[in-house]
Amino acid sequence: MVIKIRCWSCVLGCLLVLSAELSCAGIAQVPLFVSANVSPIVMLTLGRDHTLYTEAYNDASDLNADGVIDVGYQPNIDYYGYFDSHRCYSYSDSDGYFAPGAVTLTKKCTGAWSGDFLNYVTTARIDALRKVLYGGMRST
Repeated sequence: MVIKIRCWSCVLGCLLVLSAELSCAGIAQVPLFVSANVSPIVMLTLGRDHTLYTEAYNDASDLNADGVIDVGYQPNIDYYGYFDSHRCYSYSDSDGYFAPGAVTLTKKCTGAWSGDFLNYVTTARIDALRKVLYGGMRST
């Protein structure tokens, strides 16, 4: 049996009415496999404002918990970031990126950039949040 549809606008109208009725059916607010009500243990509330993209290390924080606000770069603090804190980096003008070089135990480099200092300067709050949530490496 073949049904010929002569009015496509009628069919679309019926589909819209059906989809509207289905969307009002209600969506489960708890996982379907949970039989009893359980209070939530963890709730993440993330703002999507400009503060996630500001610097992670500012001059209003006590990073080493000594009771004194740390102003500026402190070599005795390990700063998190995408650079290795115990490596020296040289900037390539032709390529436009920092290339890793020698390893250093003191975080001091001669004629190169310290990876720890580069972490202090370049790490944004969103980078630290990525580290906490899923390990930290950014994908482009």
